[in-house]
Amino acid sequence: MVKKKKGGVKKKHTPLSKEVKEINYLLSHIEDKADEDYYKYSIEVIEDRAIFSEVDGLKPVTRRLLWATHKLGIDHKHKYVKAALLVGETMGKYHPHGDSSIYSAAVTAANCVVPMIDGSGNWGTMVDMPAAPRYTNARLSLFSDTVFFDKFYLPVVEMVENYDSTRMEPLVLPALLPSSLINGNFGIAPGVRASSPVVKFDTLAKAVIKSIADGASTETCRGVELVTDYGGVQHVSDSSKSDMKSFLQTGRGRFVFDCQYTENGTHEIRIHGFPFSNLAPTLLARVEAVKGVSAVRDDSSKKEKNVAFVVVFQKSLAGGDLKACKNRVLNLFQAANTFNMQGVERRLLENGKAFKRLNATSIPGLINAWLDYRIDLEKRACRYWTGKNEEEIAKLELMVLAVRKRDIILKLLSNKKLDDEGLEKALAKALKITVDQAKQILDLRIRQLKALEESKLLNRIKDLKREIVDYKGRIKKPRDYIQKHVTDLVKKISAAYP
Repeated sequence: MVKKKKGGVKKKHTPLSKEVKEINYLLSHIEDKADEDYYKYSIEVIEDRAIFSEVDGLKPVTRRLLWATHKLGIDHKHKYVKAALLVGETMGKYHPHGDSSIYSAAVTAANCVVPMIDGSGNWGTMVDMPAAPRYTNARLSLFSDTVFFDKFYLPVVEMVENYDSTRMEPLVLPALLPSSLINGNFGIAPGVRASSPVVKFDTLAKAVIKSIADGASTETCRGVELVTDYGGVQHVSDSSKSDMKSFLQTGRGRFVFDCQYTENGTHEIRIHGFPFSNLAPTLLARVEAVKGVSAVRDDSSKKEKNVAFVVVFQKSLAGGDLKACKNRVLNLFQAANTFNMQGVERRLLENGKAFKRLNATSIPGLINAWLDYRIDLEKRACRYWTGKNEEEIAKLELMVLAVRKRDIILKLLSNKKLDDEGLEKALAKALKITVDQAKQILDLRIRQLKALEESKLLNRIKDLKREIVDYKGRIKKPRDYIQKHVTDLVKKISAAYP
């Protein structure tokens, strides 16, 4: 007989119902799923929309806009077309994310320091909004045609499928200069805020040319100067040299920028270079409110991207009072910006899949990333054209043989007993060539065969062989060629965009 324990019956905990367990399970997994999906979304935004490529300095929307324009044949020599056409082409074929983001990219590309889009019409200024895309006209700029769309390098561009797998688009454009530093960039995404400065073109060119032989370093980039989109210049101070050295090493730094101005007599100054365009309306309002300023006059060019404002001081000001008032105004046109340089490394893996990785970088880091790509691009392009030349030489040598053995060919052609297959075999045997080569000769028209001049064919073969020797030299010593090529490009672009 079982005895009962004192204290009564011990209560048992009621187990959770099956439904409650399922709810708790789902909640925990929903939270994990949300974290995972948001992380993936963040990475996608960072790498595919917000941050520029280390190689060509472009975000995907800008790259697709330039590519769509190039595919339409709207180069810098073509007549202008409506910007709306380029926006629609980009959105429909490569970037289905809304027309406003594409047109915004076009406006930025048209208004940057070295324009990537050659715009006609009202593309806006730092104080005025651009007209709608149906009113503005555009085409590729000389810079884009020269740096991104050189026909020698385009055939070896790494291509990936577009959003609906109906077309191919470039992973990166074949940038012949480190464009990531020519126009600067800015991007913001979940957990990341990245900005890169505009480097004054002539100082960047010197740094790049110095860096080609052995790679970029703090030493080779020491002379670079930072500027802004609308002509602001880096403020020079006792600490600026050490700040720049730290920035070259880390890619992070804070710099103050001054305006550029000229004196218009004693009581006017003309401001023609501004620190940052987004601050312009606020700064101009503050200047108008300065005691001693009688007016601020818009002196901008209506035909060119030259924004300027004239500050007029009261005639009653003189001597130290006038100087102090000018200093107050100039101090207002001074602003600081913090840079945190980030770039996306883009590589093509097997089966057309792209590898992407976000990297903290710096000015020397971007030059080195570009240089590694540029050397590889040079080798791939030279190998490609070497192969093309060898194919053409083989065809030309067959044509030379056909000219020399013209009588044999014509005699066989007049033999009515031979069908096509028999003719090919007979010609191959007579000329000691393959049947496929015989087919190529027989594909020539009789008139063409008579018109062929052996000397012209041989001269063309010599030219192609000389090109192959040149290509092999460039493959062997790519840095030597790239240094000369960059020097020539810099001269061309400096002349076009003084």
